[in-house]
Amino acid sequence: MPAQVIECCRSVVAAFDAVAGPARWGRLSSRPRFSTCLVVALVMAGTAPWVLFARDLFLSRNWISGDFVAFFAAARLVANGTGSQLYQLASVAAVERDAVGHGVGGSGVLPYFNPPFFAWLLGPLAGLSLQGAYRVWSLFSLAWLALDAWLLWKIASPLSREWKRVLVVAFLVSLPVTFGLRQGQFSLILEGSWSAAFLLLRSRRMGWAGVALSPLLIKPELLIPIVCLFIWKREWRVLSALSLCALAAVALSIVTVGLTSARGYPGFLLDSTTWSTNGNTPALMFGWNGLLAASAPMGVALRQGCAAALGVASLGLASYAWGSSGVGPGRCFGERWLVLTLATMLIDQHFYFQDTVLLVPGIVAVLAYGRPGERLWLAGVAGAAWLVALLATYPNETWHVDLLAALAVLALIALASRHSLRIRRLRQRRPRTIATAA
Repeated sequence: MPAQVIECCRSVVAAFDAVAGPARWGRLSSRPRFSTCLVVALVMAGTAPWVLFARDLFLSRNWISGDFVAFFAAARLVANGTGSQLYQLASVAAVERDAVGHGVGGSGVLPYFNPPFFAWLLGPLAGLSLQGAYRVWSLFSLAWLALDAWLLWKIASPLSREWKRVLVVAFLVSLPVTFGLRQGQFSLILEGSWSAAFLLLRSRRMGWAGVALSPLLIKPELLIPIVCLFIWKREWRVLSALSLCALAAVALSIVTVGLTSARGYPGFLLDSTTWSTNGNTPALMFGWNGLLAASAPMGVALRQGCAAALGVASLGLASYAWGSSGVGPGRCFGERWLVLTLATMLIDQHFYFQDTVLLVPGIVAVLAYGRPGERLWLAGVAGAAWLVALLATYPNETWHVDLLAALAVLALIALASRHSLRIRRLRQRRPRTIATAA
């Protein structure tokens, strides 16, 4: 009996190793039958949300909520020449009621939280009905999803073909993807931007990497950690390209809504982090602000102060993990990219369920380029997170936020600890090397 238990444990470890690494590291990786069964299981588990999205797309949906309503209202305000009212809740609510026929969200309005230039880019949708605009936007999002899948396939290039297929299918049927599609969100654009930036930075194409990061200007707070990191690393080519794109976005925003409204946007966004209504519920977000709001009763000022302190600590951990290393084709770059992504998620005070797709490029990079031990534990954590997301009765339940955010915190600490252990081992080896040479 003990021998059977030991053999069973070995089989489980071999299966994890096969999922996490190339064929030479896993005995099961030469068996496509196992990976095919895993793909079938993933598709079966993730089919229901896709069916619901197809219903919303081809039939109709009940617009009681849905983030796309706010984007549509912003596009209409800009198209009607009233872009200066983009951040006035009463004006946004009036356009939403006109489009839907009733108030939306728990308070009757879903505010627009993004920069003015994004509302201008959505302008071509303003002349359509809400359902028609949602269909056009969804088709665009599906095309972007195909691009995201291709970029992830490129990131996973060191893996065998069957395990690249497993990772891409797991991404396509994950609940954050379908949830974002149903909401009419732009999170797939952010994921594609993050994936492309990783590939370009890894190949040292720094200027193009800055351009690849520019779609994150749609949600500018996500750029704060990486900009701070690149200033510290003096990666001026990345920053100069990104700065040019940012200047163009600012200029377009001023033209769209006027200088006063454009200048008031950062204050509006910062003030919204204190709300607990109007489509903004801190307990449903995945950063430190949300984790504290969901698990520790405290006042708004105290919670934000604690979240800011923890955010600085997260950025410090990310800086420590990057250490003296830069960007490039090294084996550990994927691990450092995941550390940066986790810190970005925890620092952002508007990080929702659909935005967790931003973690996928870093996870795939570590599974593709990391050592067997790194692949093993990260595959376990990622698999657990995938199941937690799938089994949630509703994606934004508080317990669900707590668990996934806690997994992210533990992963960040574990990655920083592995970096510390790696440095310690290198320091222990150097005296031996010097002694041998002498």
